[in-house]
Amino acid sequence: MGKTPGQLGSWLAEELRKRGYNLQRGGQSRFARESGLNVSSINRVLNEGRSLEIEGLRRIAEALGYSLGEVMIFAGVADPDELPIRAGTTAPDPAQAAETPPPRYDDPILQHLWDTPDENLSDEQRGMLIQLYLAVKRASDQPQSGGASAARMNRRAV
Repeated sequence: MGKTPGQLGSWLAEELRKRGYNLQRGGQSRFARESGLNVSSINRVLNEGRSLEIEGLRRIAEALGYSLGEVMIFAGVADPDELPIRAGTTAPDPAQAAETPPPRYDDPILQHLWDTPDENLSDEQRGMLIQLYLAVKRASDQPQSGGASAARMNRRAV
């Protein structure tokens, strides 16, 4: 089936660098927060050549705007003939790694953010815009803890 040990880590490191993550200065931690994975899991993938269970791959796919199938193919855990990927997207060719096509998103908001007509934005900046949106969305989807106690504290201070 063409599985390559460490291919997930190589692909993920390159993908994160293209999106502006500095993997030596907090980029692993930042991506771990944004994807909902443990930083130790991200570290093992990037530095030890480990893979992830399907849920981890799903979280990476969501955070980067790919389908689960695409990430499985890019990571080398499935061959393109085993899983369909979106039209116009192909598994990366190591000889043409610098010529990766722009990502396509199922979520129309994410696609709009990527396709923003500002010609001055680099692909890395567009990726950061996507990550910012996803982080804000995740934060707004989480239940607010301590909200009632914070409101009580504000009333006491008045």
